[in-house]
Amino acid sequence: MKGWIAYLAAPPVAPSDIAGFIPLVTGAGGALVVLVIGMVMFMMGRIHSDPEFRQVSTRLERVETALDAEREAHRLTREALELANARADSAVRSADLIARAIIAQKKGPDA
Repeated sequence: MKGWIAYLAAPPVAPSDIAGFIPLVTGAGGALVVLVIGMVMFMMGRIHSDPEFRQVSTRLERVETALDAEREAHRLTREALELANARADSAVRSADLIARAIIAQKKGPDA
């Protein structure tokens, strides 16, 4: 008996021999399941490759830079508004003093 005929004529495999392969089969099955899940997630866009990750991180850096510039502009605007508020307050006080002086001058020295 040669070739595949010898394979067919081989004695049956004992159940104890098959039991030794069960952990290998279940491990391989688990690995295939993880591989399939990983591929499905990659195809759905849940997992990114290195170029995609670099592209996303580059976009994030641009957004952070723009946000920092916006924060700086907000800070400068707030400082300018505080200065304008102080100047406006000074102008109102000066106008009040001038108005009181004019009113006092019109009333005369006995008022």
